Amino acid sequence: MANRSSDGAERSAAIASLERVQALMRQTLAGGKVPLDEEIRLRIQVADMFIKTSDQLQHQQFVHDAVENLEVVLRKVPQTSPDYPKYLDSLSQARTSEYMITGSLHALDLAVQAAREALELAVANDLQTHDFEAQSSIISNLAFALSRRHASSRDIDDLDEAIVYTRMVYEGAAKDSDRRFMSLNNLVSQLRRRIEQVHNDDLAEEAETLLRELATSTTPGTLQNGIANGQLGFITFKKFKSTNSLEDLDKALQLCKIGFEALPPNHEIRMDMLITIVDLYSSRRNLKKDAVDLKPLVRYSELLLEALPAGHRSRGEHLSEYAGRVKEYVESTSSLEDIDIGIRQISKHLSTMSVELPWKKTCQNILSDLLGMRYKLTTDIQDLIVLTDYLGATVTEQNANAGKPGSSKPPISAEWIWVLKSHLCRIRKGSDENTVKDFAQQELAAIFLSLYEPDKTAVVVLDEVYQNYGVRLNVIADAIGAFQTLSEDEISIRTERPKNEKDASRSTNVQPLVLGNREYEAFGSRKLAIDPETGDIMWDFNRDMMKEVLGYEPKEPLSLTKREFIIRETWAEQRAIDKARSEGRQPNLDLCRMCRDIAKPLQRIQDDYQLTAKNIYLPFGNFHQLYCRRYCIICRLIFSAITTETEELHPQLEAIDKEVQGTSLLTGILSTGEKVMRIEYGLKHVGDIRLVTPQNYHQAIRQAREITDQPSFEEAIRSRTGPIYSHTGQQVDPMLIKSWLNDCDCNPGPICNGARVHSIGDEMTMLFIDVVENCLVAATSREKYFALSYVWGHVDMFKTTKDNCQVRQEPRALSAITFPKTIRDAIRLVKSLGERLLWVDAICMVQDDKEQMDRDIPKMNIVYGRAFATIVALYGDSADAGLPGVSAGTRRPQLIEYLRVSGESPNLDYDPRDDKNKTICLTVTPRPLALELDIAKWNTRGWVFQERLLSRRCLYFSPSAVYLQCASKTLSEGGANEEYIPKTLDSVPQKPRVTSRRAARDNALDLMNFLQDVTSEEERVIKAFGIYKGMVESYTRREFSFKADVLNGFAGVFAVLEKYFKSKTYAGLPAAVLAHALLWAPAGRLSRRGMRLPKPSNLSMGKPDMQFPSWSWAGWDGPVEYRLFKGVEGNLHLPTSLFTDFEIGKAPTENTITKTDVSKPNTETSGNTFVEASTHVQPDSAGLPGDSIRDNRIASLKGKEVAIHSESNEIRTATKLVADPSRGTTWTVAPPQPLDPWDPPFESNIVRFTAPTIPSSAFRISPEKEYLIQQPHVHIQGQQAVRRIYDRQGNHCGLWWEQAGYGYVGHSLDPRAESRIHMVGISTYRNVDRPLEGPSRVEGEIRLFDSKAFPAVGPNSGLVHVLVVDADLEKRDEVGYRVTVAVVHVEAWEKAGPRESDLQLA
Repeated sequence: MANRSSDGAERSAAIASLERVQALMRQTLAGGKVPLDEEIRLRIQVADMFIKTSDQLQHQQFVHDAVENLEVVLRKVPQTSPDYPKYLDSLSQARTSEYMITGSLHALDLAVQAAREALELAVANDLQTHDFEAQSSIISNLAFALSRRHASSRDIDDLDEAIVYTRMVYEGAAKDSDRRFMSLNNLVSQLRRRIEQVHNDDLAEEAETLLRELATSTTPGTLQNGIANGQLGFITFKKFKSTNSLEDLDKALQLCKIGFEALPPNHEIRMDMLITIVDLYSSRRNLKKDAVDLKPLVRYSELLLEALPAGHRSRGEHLSEYAGRVKEYVESTSSLEDIDIGIRQISKHLSTMSVELPWKKTCQNILSDLLGMRYKLTTDIQDLIVLTDYLGATVTEQNANAGKPGSSKPPISAEWIWVLKSHLCRIRKGSDENTVKDFAQQELAAIFLSLYEPDKTAVVVLDEVYQNYGVRLNVIADAIGAFQTLSEDEISIRTERPKNEKDASRSTNVQPLVLGNREYEAFGSRKLAIDPETGDIMWDFNRDMMKEVLGYEPKEPLSLTKREFIIRETWAEQRAIDKARSEGRQPNLDLCRMCRDIAKPLQRIQDDYQLTAKNIYLPFGNFHQLYCRRYCIICRLIFSAITTETEELHPQLEAIDKEVQGTSLLTGILSTGEKVMRIEYGLKHVGDIRLVTPQNYHQAIRQAREITDQPSFEEAIRSRTGPIYSHTGQQVDPMLIKSWLNDCDCNPGPICNGARVHSIGDEMTMLFIDVVENCLVAATSREKYFALSYVWGHVDMFKTTKDNCQVRQEPRALSAITFPKTIRDAIRLVKSLGERLLWVDAICMVQDDKEQMDRDIPKMNIVYGRAFATIVALYGDSADAGLPGVSAGTRRPQLIEYLRVSGESPNLDYDPRDDKNKTICLTVTPRPLALELDIAKWNTRGWVFQERLLSRRCLYFSPSAVYLQCASKTLSEGGANEEYIPKTLDSVPQKPRVTSRRAARDNALDLMNFLQDVTSEEERVIKAFGIYKGMVESYTRREFSFKADVLNGFAGVFAVLEKYFKSKTYAGLPAAVLAHALLWAPAGRLSRRGMRLPKPSNLSMGKPDMQFPSWSWAGWDGPVEYRLFKGVEGNLHLPTSLFTDFEIGKAPTENTITKTDVSKPNTETSGNTFVEASTHVQPDSAGLPGDSIRDNRIASLKGKEVAIHSESNEIRTATKLVADPSRGTTWTVAPPQPLDPWDPPFESNIVRFTAPTIPSSAFRISPEKEYLIQQPHVHIQGQQAVRRIYDRQGNHCGLWWEQAGYGYVGHSLDPRAESRIHMVGISTYRNVDRPLEGPSRVEGEIRLFDSKAFPAVGPNSGLVHVLVVDADLEKRDEVGYRVTVAVVHVEAWEKAGPRESDLQLA
């Protein structure tokens, strides 16, 4: 034990020393002043040290640091350098070490790739002639990586290639050299595995001859001799597998153990040796059935575990096997000592195991069983409490993981565990003199032992104890706590009483669930959903508290006009000033009563001033209140953070539910010790207030770098003629941007420069703008270049064409071209950064060269993924908007406020006569990038979606600041530029907000890194679909000038996704998950691509673009979501497919597409359109709808039939007005109308399959709409509505997603049209063990079904996911079209009588 502690201390000291080396190197390089050759030398030195020590220390971070340094070197060294192959070889070694530590197969693939490229360059440069040893190292490392990859993939080609390369090294090495010995060892290992896979007598004889020669020529006990014997043991084990001879098995064990004893701790074959010894003892145990083999089997299994690094991918599986063997061993000995040792050892190894690994639950169950076995032996109630406590902690850990994105495991109910533990603890705490306690413990032990059977786990036994005896235990525990003595009859009576009361309660509680708005009420007030990201909940203040905030008696907000509101606010402010003056104070008129007297966000503490939230327990104010308080410098700063340049509330904040809108102020401490005040509006982070001081002003003030000659800090920041306030300057600092980029490039996190969507071998020939020579140049994607992402708009782009491409490649050829301002600014920026190459799509792609465009558009993953940084023009709606701050005078000065206060005043009063007056300077940071993106035209464009996703880092130019966003952080001019823990009232830590970080971390492609090593195909597909659905949901919210570009704009993403789905995509849907991908839901009022939504004045909708099928999201114009897969507790949990015989692109029969089906203006056959126009109720004069007026108007219109005249179709049709209380509107709904002629669908877009179907008439679709939230903000109401589905008995059994074009469904306006609407079962969740979660509205979850009518869990529970189609299923060959999606409870679905149907959808 002492040796282990000493080793651990030495290891910790070594790790700490190396971490200091890495930190020192990063600090040295961060300034960007180290010469390139010196930087290369330093990085190579550190990388080599990390590679060597990572193998010894098994420290994962060091190998990552080595990879990071080597990748930086390879980016900075030209490929023509003679040392380039050596650096690639070092990278291959580092990647192989990463595999050895983590088991990452992706790391091994990268090791092979780097070694192959190194060898290719070495041969091309004739490295063997002038550095034979270096080339031998490259070949040897390639062979080793291939051999290791074969061990995992069993690809025989990898092994054959490894053998060829290892022979080359063996034959070329000096006779007694270490390289010859190591290559011999590797060659024998490779030959042995080759024989195991495909037997070859010649290879077997060669391997055995080499080994026996080595064994006899080396001294016993030496490493060489040990390896030879160990390899012979491997061969003998192979022989045993064919003979099943105990003699061969024991011989193999003897040889392997000799080999193992000779190996040093971190030798590369030690792991293989341990695995083989464990397999041998396991085989011996199975063969002899002798318990004596269990002890060495457990011992070597533990040695194997200790040899595996904590992060190794196979550690979980080996721990599971070890735990099972420990359990088997202690069962054979029934020794309390052995049980305790087993508990300690398994607990130790479990503590380092990720909860996400599938084997952890198995190991935890085994540990629970050992705890149960201990209780069986001791019958001590404390041991049973320990078991219960451990089980509760295990469930808590599993449920915490179930809440993480991408987890497919449902949460587990743990309430019963804590209840049982409470009973047990109360029994244990009873007096030992209490006879009931002794009786209880004896009875409990007898119950536990009677239920404990060999095939039952301790968890199951505990559950049965609780279910069958929980009430009885509670009665006994109550009696012990009350010092009562009960007879058996009294215990039985008290045990039965709660059961009878519960049954009586159930029999009287027969009232049906109340639907409508009352379902979303709590305590008589409107209930609002809890924010799932932060746990924040909205609550109401009483009138007295609100009077303190407002300064007057609160009334209904809607009863005040804007003018009346301003008058009252002004009156309340004057009253507060008069009160302060009456007390002898000099109230500061640059502060409002909220900041001066109530919340006091700025206070004098000792001799300094500090931002504080100590008094901010009341609402600080909404937009209208802050508008009225703009004379206050603090409120003015807050107001600037929530408004646009036109002083309107930020659109994303305006969309938040009115009851949630309002300002919250929290505080936090930066790493520098600076205290900042976090501003939140409607629970969204919108910025931070900073006190500007001599210590931070160079970072907090955007233009502070330009201050050089002011005599003092105060004069510098107050000088109105200085650069801070100049309207003619305000340019960005190239050195600041350069330092950001340099730090991210030189000292990145593990994913900033990593292969997000590309690999070392990705390369393409490209044209670039040479910003120095002012011309186009041809180069490859390996070069260091910047890319520009911007909005074209309606301006002359001066595109490159076939006619001018050659001319533009001549020096200075671009100088005379007046490119749009954004492109000119980008050229100027790249030049100011000291860089040379810029890629701009309009200039660097030959726009009229179809061949080049078709070749390069799908390669945008390389173009943007390889760019050193992408420059993003957030400002404006065209390429003429420019990059604010690049040219002088293109952005406003930063908002900085000054507060004069009397030096001794605790209330921040201000007396101009006081000679101790002080000036306090405050500013506000730029808005979080997420909010800037929300209002940028750029972020709505379809083409830029993949540009942002694929870029490794982006420089965003907004009107107020420049941002750098990479995979690990977001920085901004004048920003806090670090995450901190916000605290309420200065003391209560809040759950970290992800909204402020989302801009940097919402890139779904970053999650692809975690798919590289997922070996389970099912798990890989589930996780890949989770990434895909997130990208589709974001992408479909964007716009295209040319609607037909919808799939081209996603082409770069498809190129990445197909690798993980391992399937083609059809119209944007991956074939590997088609059953799930089909079930996208509309997220707003969508029209078919190429069509438009009808209006009362014009019912004509046009015709769809038939190159995009209706079953794909690409066939519709607008946002979609995959809400049906919210699953359990918000996790992605894919259901079981119901459709079969899937076929796509098969040519239909002659009668499949009849002209009457698609073009005849006849409502009998045409069910593909409708009239659904919004008739809005006008707001009152105050600009807000009056509730009573609104409700009365809606009530008067509900259900009325009116006539609507269509100018385009010259028809009059009966319609129905349907009230929509949620929006204060009515909808005009009409039956289907005649269509414009449709073109026949493309044969390649017709999907055919067989699935269960039910006519929609089997259910009733409620007319009432419930609007879903606009994800991800839980308090913003979106455009998409759902309607409840009821079965024939009137029970709520599902939800129907409203689809524009089919609003008539459920209104009985046209039975013939509705007879064409069918519900198709696509997939299902059945017999679920936890309730499925419904979609959310602002008030909370919308229930999927009535849980009193249908089971939520257990037998007959679950949902059917439905694709609703418009088709005549009686006509076998008719092509139908998608309508929408729905969910129906499985029990209601089965009762409706589904029948299998063959469908064709276009």
